[in-house]
Amino acid sequence: MMLAATLSQAFVGLVVAIPSIVLGYWVYRRGMKGDKIAEQAGIATSNDRSIGQVVDGLNGIITNLQGDNLVLRGEVTRLRESVDAIRVRIEVVETAGYDLRTKNRELEHENRILHAENESFKIEIAALKTRISEMQLTIGKLEKR
Repeated sequence: MMLAATLSQAFVGLVVAIPSIVLGYWVYRRGMKGDKIAEQAGIATSNDRSIGQVVDGLNGIITNLQGDNLVLRGEVTRLRESVDAIRVRIEVVETAGYDLRTKNRELEHENRILHAENESFKIEIAALKTRISEMQLTIGKLEKR
């Protein structure tokens, strides 16, 4: 039971971790683009044109971040749905496991009863064999007369 819970937690962790790593790398790459835009915007000096470049660079960064946020929110929603579906499946498996353990206990009890009956039959068969032997001796004695 503990092993199943540990494995299920590990599985959920992997389901969440792998897409998170991919998304983290993707955000990092997008951030690098934003850094280049910011660097270009930072080169601007004191004239109006350079201030416009800074504003345009910042607007580009904001636009990129808003797009990334939209994508990431969609991924988070999808991951939450996946985790919820996995939790439901885990509950089903745990419930089935409980049912199987209950059935196993019932079958073990029935098996013990059958073994006891078998031992009882063995004793009864031994007694019958003894009785048959005695009857054969009696028949043998009667035939000799």
